[in-house]
This record gives sequence, structure tokens and C-alpha cells, in this order.
Amino acid sequence: MELVTPVISVIFCRFCKRTFQTRYIYRGNEENMAMQIKKLLSQGHTPEQISSETQVRLQTVNYYAEEMESVC
Repeated sequence: MELVTPVISVIFCRFCKRTFQTRYIYRGNEENMAMQIKKLLSQGHTPEQISSETQVRLQTVNYYAEEMESVC
């Protein structure tokens, strides 16, 4: 399974010498993550295993699991 790293943009302030996170994309919101979760569910992985392996919240995995059940 290929894990996708989150996108993070950081800027550095020369005045206060601090870094600030300007952008973060949560893995669960990425387009291919829904397909990965659905594929792993169809292969018999538990939502807990998928959450651990993909580093996506269990609530998000359960959302896609429920979505799959309603389609089937």
C-alpha cells in the first residue's frame, strides 16, 4: 500500500524567529484516500487496521465503510 504524505507549507518570520504553518491537507480529504480505504475494506481489513496503516482517523474510515454498505 502506498501512503501519501500530507502537504504542509511553513513560513519563517525573521523578526520573531518563529515558523508558522500556512497550509495543511489532511490525508483523509485526499481524493485517492477514499479509493484506498474502500479497497482495503473490500480486502477484509478492519477499520482499525486501515486507520492505523493509513494514519487516517477511525471516524473517517467508518464513514467510507458506511458509504460502501449503503451502495451494496
